[in-house]
Amino acid sequence: MSAGLGRRERQMEGIAKPKAARKYKGGQPIKHEKVEKLRALVEQQGVFITAASREVGISRATTYKYLAD
Repeated sequence: MSAGLGRRERQMEGIAKPKAARKYKGGQPIKHEKVEKLRALVEQQGVFITAASREVGISRATTYKYLAD
């Protein structure tokens, strides 16, 4: 670690090294079956998005993202 750096700078330094080595790749895409089940629940059956996302097992934010596509 570099001397004289604050906590935030050390964090950024520690994150930059794995990023340069392509260790951060992001999350895995949701399977097509889950997306289709979400759409069926929300569009055809009228289930609330919160309930549909819980049933499928993904977050509400991800649900909104996939329903917008």
